[in-house]
Formats: sequence, structure tokens, C-alpha cells
Amino acid sequence: MVQPNPGVVEVSRKRPAPDAAASRTLKKISCEDANGEVHGAMITLGFGQPEHHRSRFSPEKRAETNLARREGVCSRCQGSKRKCDLALKDSPYVSCTRCSTSKLYKGMSPMPCFRSILKDIMFFRAGPAANEPLFTNRFKRLAIDDISKPNVPVRDIHLTQRVGRHKLTVYASEFVPLPHDKVSLKWKNKDGTLKEMRMPTFCLTNMQKVTAQVEQYIYEAKRSYLEDLLGGEELVSMTVKMAMAYSRARTNSLVGMALDLWAISRMIEIEWEMCGPDTLGVQRFCDPLNPRNGRIPIPPMMDTQLDQIVIQNVLNPLRKQLLDQLEARIAPFKREDWFDIYLTSFIVLNHIERVAKHSAYHAELHCMSTKFSNVPFLVSVFHSAKVVLSRFHFVCNGSAPLRLDWDSPGSASLAKLDPDQTAFMKRTQALIRAREMNLMQLRTQYDYGQSLYWSSQLFTPNWDNSPAEVKGIEAAPPVRVIEVG
Repeated sequence: MVQPNPGVVEVSRKRPAPDAAASRTLKKISCEDANGEVHGAMITLGFGQPEHHRSRFSPEKRAETNLARREGVCSRCQGSKRKCDLALKDSPYVSCTRCSTSKLYKGMSPMPCFRSILKDIMFFRAGPAANEPLFTNRFKRLAIDDISKPNVPVRDIHLTQRVGRHKLTVYASEFVPLPHDKVSLKWKNKDGTLKEMRMPTFCLTNMQKVTAQVEQYIYEAKRSYLEDLLGGEELVSMTVKMAMAYSRARTNSLVGMALDLWAISRMIEIEWEMCGPDTLGVQRFCDPLNPRNGRIPIPPMMDTQLDQIVIQNVLNPLRKQLLDQLEARIAPFKREDWFDIYLTSFIVLNHIERVAKHSAYHAELHCMSTKFSNVPFLVSVFHSAKVVLSRFHFVCNGSAPLRLDWDSPGSASLAKLDPDQTAFMKRTQALIRAREMNLMQLRTQYDYGQSLYWSSQLFTPNWDNSPAEVKGIEAAPPVRVIEVG
């Protein structure tokens, strides 16, 4: 056995012994009194490398650092104390360079890395905008307050949106309108003339009973609204059928909430009309040029109150529940959740296409000055579409499974799909390939309300991740207003 030499200092092979002169620093510190007189000195012996001072930032580096502090960096770069260029990205839907180029760990995508926040996105309007025909600034939550006159008769009114055979019973009374309340209807005839008709000043009353009636109507009728999607575009119809079947088999699925959001949102877009014996004195329109021909419209205040009941009591809680669970599913992402997230994303994006279509119809009906009725709201909805697309493509690597060879047995097991779902994916691929050029042209024409404008961007990694905006807005020509009885 070799004995160690006592006169030799052993050196670790992993970390060489530091040079004594370099590792020790002598410091002489003078001891002075308050008058500056030196009464002695202390000498300290420090270990380690000499102190290094950080060089002064250049103006460009200082501006970049200030921007990162102001706009923030992603959590992964912050935790690793590494440089992050998230604030320098031109779009809030693009990940920082490091995260977007990182390799997957055990097949899992990294945490989301975006400036846009999933929980802040909006799918439906909070109420009529100031430029819209039914706007009133009386109060913020119309569904809660009863503004009817005291001691006036309450009338039972039956309403319909001509969806299935479903009807809604509400209670109406007269109210005293304020100067900014809308008490008339305006519309654009098919010959281009704008007409206006004064409506009776009735509002909803017995708000608790009305709210209960609305919630019961939603429970019974919401699936009937989805039937509007089953006879149109083949890809949309096929996907909705699969989504409905998937949600029935899995009561806690994301797509079930997305379908509810789609259906209930149509209830605040489609106009209500009276269909019972009491019509508050309003006559049925009998004019082929009138877009409401054959209908008995309800007073504007009742229409706005109904919307608020649906928005405040149903849509807002549903939106929060959907976004909370979507956030939980995509971070961290699991392979078995991909199909649920795909169907949910498709339904949500189709909903946004419907929102844009309704906005254009609403602006034309009331002869507004722009192509869309509420452009700022539409920008926020398009922002929501791009946030959903960014999460699908980056976090779930979502478009990759859509390009798999579904004839291969390994593809179905990889995505954890059953035979019916695998056949659905094969048919989806065939429909996308057949319409690939047409779908690309949709984005150049800015026809936001066209079916598949947003949802088709799920299928390609080259989706539109530019900042949200509304293009193709043109002013409407002036029209002459004609008042009718």
C-alpha cells in the first residue's frame, strides 16, 4: 500500500488547487475617527477570485433590458436566469426564441410562453356598444334591476327565436324612458332605405322569475341551436357531430362547455319576436322589403335586458369555467387530451366566425357607418382566436397529429383515438387537402365571417400570428331615414 507523502499537497483531479497568489487578496482598511485622523489599520485576507465589475451597458443593451423589465419575460427564462427576447417579439402570440426551439422533454411540450394571457380572452360582447342601436347608459347590469313603473299591470309575453319549437315566457310592464334610452327600432330595407318605428315603452319585470325562465329555456333549447351547424359546410357539420358525441360520452369534457358557449351565444345574437296573444300593441310586419317581414319584434329595452340576463348569469360563469379548465389541460399537456382540445378549439373558432358574420349583418340591418357593428369588440374577439391558435400550435404541437398517416395503426395508439375517431381524422385530412387552396384564399379576402376562416388555421403551422386587427372596413353610403307608423 502506497503511503502518502506528507510533504506533498494532494490535488483533486476534478478541481485543481487554486493558485495561492490568485486566490488570496490582501486588503488594508484604515481606521479613522470622525475628524479624519488615522488611528490604525486592519488587514484582511480574502479567498477566491478577485472581484469583477460588470461593464457599462451600451444604449441599445440598456433599452433592451428596460423593455424586458417593463413587458416581462417568460417564467422558464426567468427561472433559468437567461436572456429572454419575449418582449422583442412583434406579436403577443409568438413564444420567445429559446422556448420555441427547446426540445420536448418526454414528449411533453414546455409551459406556455406568450405575452397574451389565456384567461383574459373574450368570446362575446358585454352589452351593446355606444355606437349600436340598442345602447343605453342607464346602468351597467340591466338583468338585475327592475325599472318598471310601480303599481302597473304585469303582462305575460311569449317569445321565440324560431329555433325548434322552443318558446320563452317573460313578464313585461311599462317604464319611464330616460333621454338616452332607445324606444324605437331602426332597420335597412332591401331597397337600401333606412326606416324607423317607435315602439311601446315596455321593459322586463319580476326579474327573478324571468331569470329562472331564461335558464330553463337554455337548458331545454341549447342543443337545438347547434342543429344550424349540421346541414352546412361538410367539415363543420362532421366536426360538430363528433364533438356532440364526444361530449355525451365524457360529461367533463372541454368540448361540452365549448358547445354550450356556442349555442348560448347565438341567443344574444338572434332577435327575439313575440308569438303569443299579447303583442303589446305591436303589429306583425307585412312588407317583403322589410328584413323582419312576418315577425313581431320586441321593444328595445326588453331585448337588451334579455341579453344581459344571459350574459351575466350564464355566459360569464361558463366562460370562466371553460378557460380555467383549458388552462389546466394544456399546461402541462397530456397526449390523451389532444382530441378534446382540438374539438374545443374548432368549436370556439367557428363561434368567432359566427360573431363576425353577425356583426356584419347587424351593421347592415341598422345601416351603420362601418361594415361591422362594433369594430373594437371584433378586434378583441380576433385576439381571442389567435390566443387559442397559439396555444394549440405551440403548447399542444396541435397541427402535427393532423398530418399523421392515419392508415398506420401506430398513429391511432399514439393519439389514443378509437376506430370512429381515427376514421373521422382520415376524413378531416381528405377534406382539408381538397380545399387547401380555397382555405388559403380566405385569409387574403378578409372575409372573417366565412365558415372555416379561423378554424382552418388549426391545420397549418403557418397560421396568421400577426397582431389582431380588422381589415376591409369601408364606410357605408349615407341613406335617408323614413319614419313609419
